Amino acid sequence: MRFIVGIVFLLALSGCMNPAATGPKFSGLMHTNQDQALVYFYRPLADDGGTVCLNVVVSKIEKGCLGTKGFLGFYLAPGTHTVQIKPDAFPVHTLLEFEVTIASNDRRLFRYSIANSSNVPKDNLVSRYTMGGTVFVQEVSFSLVQQQLSDLNESVGF
Repeated sequence: MRFIVGIVFLLALSGCMNPAATGPKFSGLMHTNQDQALVYFYRPLADDGGTVCLNVVVSKIEKGCLGTKGFLGFYLAPGTHTVQIKPDAFPVHTLLEFEVTIASNDRRLFRYSIANSSNVPKDNLVSRYTMGGTVFVQEVSFSLVQQQLSDLNESVGF
């Protein structure tokens, strides 16, 4: 019986150990949509203390699960939206939450990362202390999108 419990535990643990994005490398921006905003979230570090991918939920609609060294791109209607970052292993737990106001034809870039408390950017949108460090979301100038996403994979297949 212990053997079976051990196997089940290892299988469950292995599902949480590699949150790396597995999609294709970033190859360029999605086409612009005049009626909606172009929004990207990215998670640049291979080891940011997380062992699961992070569901990006915008106004109660899941946009995808953001893996390490990964990005998500999507369109968003104009208006004020509540953004939640939720670990996929704990779907009822919200790790980070913030509001963002989007205009039509807007272009926005958001970075999820981790730092020790003294290195957390002052201009972050939201942050939270965890045992591994302080996780945060920071808006980054969209002019840096090619540079910031060029080595990342699309977060698909979670």
